[in-house]
Amino acid sequence: MKKMFFALLFLFLFALLAGCTQAKDIVIDMKGDEALAVKAGSPFKIRLEENPTTGYSWQVVQSEGGGVVELTGKDEFIRNSDRIGAGGVRVFEFTAVKSGKEDIAFEYLRPWETGKPPIRRYVLSVKVL
Repeated sequence: MKKMFFALLFLFLFALLAGCTQAKDIVIDMKGDEALAVKAGSPFKIRLEENPTTGYSWQVVQSEGGGVVELTGKDEFIRNSDRIGAGGVRVFEFTAVKSGKEDIAFEYLRPWETGKPPIRRYVLSVKVL
């Protein structure tokens, strides 16, 4: 009976520790052009300050590098407060797919104003190891 108890305890602890080794998301709070090195298979999130009540929002407009990274989730807006007109952050979730380098461009613009340049543009250079 003792052997069974210790075997079950060992399996429980092993399963618990295995869950603790999962990689955490890398989060970049972009304030300008940035560079990032990440291992293949790793998820990462990009957070950009935004205030959608102005009509402006962040868009991924360019991704060059042949599928080195992939946008894996729908972007989401997280408010800083419950006040009307409050800003927050737009979060984009990516996964590093394969080794290489890729540049991802983000533009802060009003989507309906075609032909107007964005008021901000950031580029994230991602090197996947």
